[in-house]
Order: sequence, then C-alpha cells, then structure tokens
Amino acid sequence: MAERYRNNRQAGKRQPLGEIRTGANTPSATPKQMKSNKPASSPPSRHLPHNESLEANGSLAVRNSQPNSPEHKRVSQIASEQDRDSKRNSAISTTSTNASGRRRKTYIGHWQLGKTIGKGGCSRVRVVRHRFRDQYGAVKIITRSTAESTRAQSLANLIESTKGNASFSASGQKPIPFGLEREIAVMKLLEHQNIVRLYDVWENRNELYLIMEYVDGGELFHYVDERKGLPEDEAVYIFRQIVSALLYCHRLLICHRDLKPENILLNQRDLTVKLIDFGMAALQPKGRQLSTPCGSPHYAAPEVVSSKPYDGTQADVWSCGVI
Repeated sequence: MAERYRNNRQAGKRQPLGEIRTGANTPSATPKQMKSNKPASSPPSRHLPHNESLEANGSLAVRNSQPNSPEHKRVSQIASEQDRDSKRNSAISTTSTNASGRRRKTYIGHWQLGKTIGKGGCSRVRVVRHRFRDQYGAVKIITRSTAESTRAQSLANLIESTKGNASFSASGQKPIPFGLEREIAVMKLLEHQNIVRLYDVWENRNELYLIMEYVDGGELFHYVDERKGLPEDEAVYIFRQIVSALLYCHRLLICHRDLKPENILLNQRDLTVKLIDFGMAALQPKGRQLSTPCGSPHYAAPEVVSSKPYDGTQADVWSCGVI
C-alpha cells in the first residue's frame, strides 16, 4: 500500500513554475498621442452670405436648456454622465512624469491637453481634445495668484494713473481685479453663432480652467494687418457678423464694453466671426446708465473717456464704428 501511495504522488507531481505571464499589473502601452489635425470647418461658400442676427420669429436662444444636437452637447452634462466626482483637485490631477522627473498635467477632466497657442499676462491658452469625442477646444488657464494681483488693462487704470490716484471712484473703491467671475457668468448666458461658446469651467487651488470653442483663424487684427486692408464685400460680411453678435447681447441687456479687433476671432475657412473676452461686460437694465470707465482707449466712446455716465449699448456702437 505504501508503494501504491508513492506511485500516486509521483503521478500527480506538480510541474515547475514557468515565467510569470504579463497580467493586469503590467504597465499598459503608451497611449496614442493626440491627433494634430485641426477640426474641419464648413466649406467656404462662393458668395459671402448675409448673416442674420436673430431667428425669423425674433426669439432669443439663451442657455436655459441643453441644445438638442448631440454635436453641441454641453460638456458639463457629459462629465456628470461619465462620473459624479467633484471638479476640483481630484478631477484635474491626471498627470504624467517627464524625463526630468517633473509632473505635468495631461488631462483636465475629459479634455486632453495639447500645445500652447497663446500667452497673456496672467493666463495661457492651450488646445484640448475631448477624450470620448473627436471634438477640439481651447482652454484658458488662469493662475489665481497672478490674476488677483493684476488689474484689468482698462481705460479706468489709464485715467487714474494720470491723476496719480489709487482708486477710480469718488468713494475710494479699489479697482476690481481681472473680471473672471463676470466673464464666466456672462458667457454662460450667451449662445450665438458669432460668440465663442463656453463649454465648461474647472478649477483647483492654484488655477482656473475655462474650456471654450476652438477658433483656428486667429484675431481680426492680424487678419487685416497681414492683408493691408480687406475687399469691400469681405469687410461687409465680417462687419455684419460683428453687429449680429452685438445686437444679440444688447437684446439681453448685456454690453460688451471692450470691442476691438483683438477680441474678434475668425474661422480660417469660412471667415465666421467669434466675439470673445467678456471680462468687462456689464448688465445694463432699461432706464439705467453705466459709470465705470473701461475698454481700450483707442476704441472707447468720448463719454467713456470723460468718465461721465454713459449708455453701454451706444458705447459699443461707437467701438464698432472705430473697428
């Protein structure tokens, strides 16, 4: 019986362990790099069409509800469908380590960071691409510490610097910092084909992220400067779009107050205008006037320059004339 037991043990003897197969803990392959191709725009039309400011029935489309088209689905809605996490540090902390050992962000929520396309005094702009959809955007990354210590480059600062005063009002009120909250609040209300769309807002302790529509053609200022002027039909086509966006804002009692070619972007293929930078925008109720000097000196209306109460809508029209 002992001999039979030994034979059974030999027959069931375990084989030596082989090499360990790659399993779930093995690092995955490096993700594909972000596509470098830019989003396609609608093909240019042979004749420059007229751009209407409102729908035929005169109704306004305000962002009280989500757009029906899946193409323009709000990113904030997508984020809530994918996960219910907070939009603070944990959602923005997706990082990778480069050769020098420094950690850098690769994602902001569902948006993959791309190359830097612009820099300002307290912010920089980078191209982003959505992780689940082939949609591009532009993220404005604002450093909180710099934004809080930097005044808006407005006419108010110019006027008071010549007077040597530390405030711009008779009450001694300090100049407001860069109008981030104002810009976000206004852009959330606006939905127009000639106003850049605000897709989403993210934040952490040090930075604020405004994810907006990507416009590949650059500023109107550079477009005109490179061509040393524009043909009449092209100038009319662009100007009608500017007026269309402005009329839409005024119907909602919103005044831009900083209209200039640098705050107007163009689509590269069909010259679609996109109005940007609502950091100095203001809500002007009917029968009321504004009093804060703001905007760019070369485009500001005379009543704004003289620091008198003014109608913001008329000041915008003056700036349009200068443009």
